[in-house]
Amino acid sequence: MAILLKRAYSLAKTPLFWSISIFGNTALLLGALAFHNLEAGKNPSVNSFLDSLLWAVGVITTVGAGNIYPITTAGKVLSLFMMMGGALFLWAYMALFVGALMEPE
Repeated sequence: MAILLKRAYSLAKTPLFWSISIFGNTALLLGALAFHNLEAGKNPSVNSFLDSLLWAVGVITTVGAGNIYPITTAGKVLSLFMMMGGALFLWAYMALFVGALMEPE
């Protein structure tokens, strides 16, 4: 267990980890904000920014609850870009974690 903590700590010190983390969280918040601006008032499922944030987290993490989905054309296009970007973000993040855990001593 100590070696895993040591590796996690060394991963947290790398600039690439922080760059991907900041980029991913910024993309998440900007996507939620864009979705809210595009869908609020037109989509009955979007009543607050929290609904838009829930949608963005579901799309980026590829979980998607399905209870909130875009109905405008611009919202659908945004969804496509968020899905593709989310997949790339998760692959990069997983590669960092697996690399840190599996690297030889």
